Amino acid sequence: MRTTARLSNWPAGLFNGSSAFCDPTRGAELQAKAEPAVRRRLAEEQPNVRVEFIQTGWSGNWSRTLSRIEREMSGHDALVIIRFMRTHLGREIRRGWNGPWRSCWAGSAGAIVEAVSRVAAVARSR
Repeated sequence: MRTTARLSNWPAGLFNGSSAFCDPTRGAELQAKAEPAVRRRLAEEQPNVRVEFIQTGWSGNWSRTLSRIEREMSGHDALVIIRFMRTHLGREIRRGWNGPWRSCWAGSAGAIVEAVSRVAAVARSR
């Protein structure tokens, strides 16, 4: 089974089949710089996990970003929200998500990989 994760920057991430959505909402340059390392480590350690990063930015007009994230959510099994995101955007993302999710307070590649791995395990156990 493949898991997809979406990572978002609060951020947020989702997993489908085992996909994680990371919305490392990239208001944070450190998270943006960590993306290649996160992808490399996940390919080595969690080859069945696919990660998608969505960068939310810092605009106060985040409704378009929310709409995009909501469209993407259905294709993922889990969500990781990375810090440095507009507070209300993060709240709305979590309100609309009914699957497993994790926050990731630290922005390092290792912390993001750990958050994705943990939420992927929860998604697979469902």
